Amino acid sequence: AANPPSQAAMAIGCGQPLTMPPGLASTCVRLGSPALAESARRHACSAGLRWNLWLPDEPPRLKALRPAHWILKHNPDYLDRIVRKGDLRVSILLTLQHDVPKGSVESETALARLCSANRLAVRHALDDLEHEGYPLRQPKPGTRNTRITLHPPARRPAAG
Repeated sequence: AANPPSQAAMAIGCGQPLTMPPGLASTCVRLGSPALAESARRHACSAGLRWNLWLPDEPPRLKALRPAHWILKHNPDYLDRIVRKGDLRVSILLTLQHDVPKGSVESETALARLCSANRLAVRHALDDLEHEGYPLRQPKPGTRNTRITLHPPARRPAAG
């Protein structure tokens, strides 16, 4: 079987030139302000002039950069996203934490609809989350549906 073409090969095969968004200068001219365009050109950095974007040369704002521990402290959901690499398990956890009342939905089908996934994928993701220690499924006696409710993960004994 032949290998599928790479994304680069597909892009080259399209034969369409890439278009850049209009630079500040052309936007100013289009809006009818040549004086503003001239001011933007005068204050542009050399790279901006080369790419016709006419952006000012700004030093990096080092105080705006935050270390990872600060980001995780102020955005606790990020750790789940990082560990699980943003897959369906993250969508399920965040949906149960933020999008449904009391962190609970009626069934796997309802959860699949909320996460924009198919039921089988949700079932496999729930299996994985339960292996990680999240007790999510609560079977309802006498019915085929299983209620899905978010509970904190069960504590595992420390290794050692």
